[in-house]
Amino acid sequence: MIKRIFGFISIIVVLSLITGFLVVTYDIGGIVKSTFEKKASEFLKVDVNVREIKLDIFKGTFIASDVNINNPHGYTSPHFVEIRQLYTKFNPLSLFSENITINKVTIESPKMTIEFNLKNNNFNQIIKNLKVQTPEIPERNKDKLYKAKADRKAVILEHLEIKNLYLHTLAGVVEANLTLNSIHLKNIGKDNNKLLFEQVLLIVLEQIYKDALKANIKSPSINFDKTLNNLRGSLKDSVKSTEGKLRSLLQ
Repeated sequence: MIKRIFGFISIIVVLSLITGFLVVTYDIGGIVKSTFEKKASEFLKVDVNVREIKLDIFKGTFIASDVNINNPHGYTSPHFVEIRQLYTKFNPLSLFSENITINKVTIESPKMTIEFNLKNNNFNQIIKNLKVQTPEIPERNKDKLYKAKADRKAVILEHLEIKNLYLHTLAGVVEANLTLNSIHLKNIGKDNNKLLFEQVLLIVLEQIYKDALKANIKSPSINFDKTLNNLRGSLKDSVKSTEGKLRSLLQ
């Protein structure tokens, strides 16, 4: 009798584990997808859409497919970034600790469009949007330990690798296409600071922004200063022409 009860309990435990595995691996993807889109859109203040997300807590993997980050208002190109696949490997046990450890994030062949207008560019605007709602990142020499909010976990990003970043740059009628072979960022939030997710994201975006601008500056196919000056001149001419037409109509 005892053996039967023990066998019955064992079967229930095994079935529960299998069911839990299936739920965590597959069904939870829809919930994670909607949460991911909502939070990313709130942080960046632009629409973020994902076709599919697969989360496996047991293996510590997070895979997002066809991630599109839209442009802020006032820019002509529809998307700021298009990512075919974003692969994340994390430590499952860290979910139960103060710091969530992300071992590696790999992004392969993303397409990014940096568009300049007379006042700003879309990349810089998105960084500004994120900064507005991100707590100030402490300096190591002033704050040896930064305590995240009580209801938030800190994040440690050990390695980010972006492979073959296709960079399309627009400045008026001038365009340039570049490919950055690889970008590596390591050990963000691992030293003395405990950073929130949005702080880690801000550090990542600012570094990519610097790398992208450096690549464009070195590119012989585009001269931003000359292009922007030409745009300013064209705008002034357009304003004068419009003003002249209005005056002639009123006379």
